[in-house]
Amino acid sequence: EMKNVLENGVFHAANLEFGLTFKQRTDLPVYHDDVTVYDVFDADGSQLAIFIFDPYARASKRGGAWMNSYVSQSKLTGFKPVVANHLNIPKPPAGQPTLLTWDEVNTTFHEFAHALHGMFSNVKYPYFSGTSVPEKYGYFT
Repeated sequence: EMKNVLENGVFHAANLEFGLTFKQRTDLPVYHDDVTVYDVFDADGSQLAIFIFDPYARASKRGGAWMNSYVSQSKLTGFKPVVANHLNIPKPPAGQPTLLTWDEVNTTFHEFAHALHGMFSNVKYPYFSGTSVPEKYGYFT
């Protein structure tokens, strides 16, 4: 079940590996009712980021799965990252659980690894934040 995979799988792994904890937010506006927002806290209890989870396919959404930053971390601006994972899981009928395929579970973990990259960004200039880090032959995007 999708929420179990996210909260007791992905978030649990992030807690074991990095000491991160997550608290769902219901007080923030979202662009779609299917979107869930979480505060992300570092091992020392300080807020690290905000994580947005947008799991379901819909007509107005492009295909595939991806991570993006709505706000990039920057020591120059003092901004903490706001990162999102977007998936295209078919939405089940009302009242039914969202059961994931093995591939969808793998994709959820994979995209969250990109989100971690954005959350753990620690740079002065927002241009280099998250996945926009220098690399020998160019930049990751």
